[in-house]
Amino acid sequence: MNDIVRGEPLRPGSLPEVATIVGLVERSVRRWPHREALRWKDATHRSGWRSLTYAEMWRRVGGEARTLAARGLTGGDRVMILSRSRPEWVTTDLACLSLGVVTCPIFPGDPPARMAAMTRSVGASLVIAENAHLAHRFAEGWPAGADRVPIVLMEPADGFSDVGELDYPLDGPMWEWNWRAVKPESLATIVHTIGEDGIPKGVLISHANVVHSALAAAQALDIGPSDRTLSVLPLSHMFERGAGVLVLLSAGGAVAFGDRSFERWASDLPAVRPTIMACVPLFFEQFGDRVATQLASGSVLQRRLVGWARSVRQARYQAHLAGRRPSVPVRAGCWLARHLVLRRLHAAFGGRLRFLASGGAPLPPATAMLFEELGITILEGYGLTETAPLLTVGRAESYRHGTVGPPIPDTELRLDPVTGEVLARGPQVMAGYLDRAADTAAVLDADGWLRTGDVGAFDSAGLLRITGRLKNLLVLGTGKNVAPAPIEAALVASGAVTQAVLLGDNRPWTGVLVLPRAGSDMAAIQPDLESAAASFAVHERPRRFGRLPRPLSGELGELDSSGRPVRTQVIAHFPDQVADLFGLDPPRHPIHTG
Repeated sequence: MNDIVRGEPLRPGSLPEVATIVGLVERSVRRWPHREALRWKDATHRSGWRSLTYAEMWRRVGGEARTLAARGLTGGDRVMILSRSRPEWVTTDLACLSLGVVTCPIFPGDPPARMAAMTRSVGASLVIAENAHLAHRFAEGWPAGADRVPIVLMEPADGFSDVGELDYPLDGPMWEWNWRAVKPESLATIVHTIGEDGIPKGVLISHANVVHSALAAAQALDIGPSDRTLSVLPLSHMFERGAGVLVLLSAGGAVAFGDRSFERWASDLPAVRPTIMACVPLFFEQFGDRVATQLASGSVLQRRLVGWARSVRQARYQAHLAGRRPSVPVRAGCWLARHLVLRRLHAAFGGRLRFLASGGAPLPPATAMLFEELGITILEGYGLTETAPLLTVGRAESYRHGTVGPPIPDTELRLDPVTGEVLARGPQVMAGYLDRAADTAAVLDADGWLRTGDVGAFDSAGLLRITGRLKNLLVLGTGKNVAPAPIEAALVASGAVTQAVLLGDNRPWTGVLVLPRAGSDMAAIQPDLESAAASFAVHERPRRFGRLPRPLSGELGELDSSGRPVRTQVIAHFPDQVADLFGLDPPRHPIHTG
């Protein structure tokens, strides 16, 4: 299929007067100055939470911008943000962008050497770190004798300047002139993504890219000022920053930042009472497992009632797939199921949830269907860092589990007629990769079509299904990308093994199957393997090591013509070994905001 599938047009008048990220937020400030914009946990407050209205947030952004301008930052400069997700991440980002400064986020879990390499590659003038711990961790990766980039902190600490405490004059009119002078086509952010070689590539994303993605998502999902989300994913990734926080702020909604640990979200959800929430498949799988365990331990009557409720919801979903309104008995049954049988489950999410959104990795259809039967709809989306980040998202009126929906507004998709690769074109597509012209040319053609590296198919309704991947990358259930080749090479270079194949696609962690050298014992060589992988990020390092019962064979399709592992064949030919890698929980791998 080589036909183009197009999203609907963006509504006229959607763009703000100043079509930049700051202009998008400023429009919400003017429209809803007294509505809550940001909320966060604060144990010192009597309610346990604090918040900022849009007007208060805007004043804080202006104050931080004046402070940063006094440090000499100006349009075109580049600043690294090294912090876990929190309100200050948002205000710092907006303050930098209002000066025309390019923000370059760092995931706090990255190895220090990688942090330093990214900072040097973008030519950063300043690093804004959350606290002294992250600042010192960043400094560990800096080459000895090299001129260090200045670091300032969001939180006060001895030995560092605190951004929030500095105050220098840049009057209001001058600041407004600054942010209004920023052009939509100006570079807004450089977000690094892992290439197949394991080296981070800086993705060049403009204000116009992000603004389009936010407005298109808000239109597709009907997001407005009455919506509220609980933000739990890293803002250093475009999924949460572009498709989560900025979408809400563009529509006058509220963003709450809760605990970073999955285990504590249960107390945050009823307190925040979100209407929408975006997360990665691993959260939905773990939550679904807990619910299934609780249901199985209920009384006979409880299990029968829940079984009835799920059957009614199944009937509703079948009517939805057929494009017809559910019958009166089904609608009545769904109402009774929600208010009598499933009430406690819905209350655990705050009782106001309209839908959940899943992205970053494929969501197992069985998990999506479990939530559907429990009265909670999950809408899947798809995109890349290179598309800031959205390309498709399911719609409330037409979603189908197992698909990632149709294109978002003003977006075109088509499939490569030979490989089935998904090609995308739209206002959200990046300008290219920083200082990597060959890589840019390989994925972005003269007509603006981006090669996603993913293989897909459209159904008769124009909904996209991702069916495979051309890129030699693993996508974990947490949404993190892992390049297996550098890790496999490091393990082989240790001298302990002759072959290694890293696995972990759609799993919560990575594991590796290795072929030890003759006479070697797995227990004896594991310390050497762990040492060889120690320089990689925590989420990249294998959590388990398994032994291949024989060498991988090219004749059996387990190696390609270049001698690289063919992961699908390895998984098919060694099911017991793969099951041992992922069948039992390794040391805890919590979902947390980085």
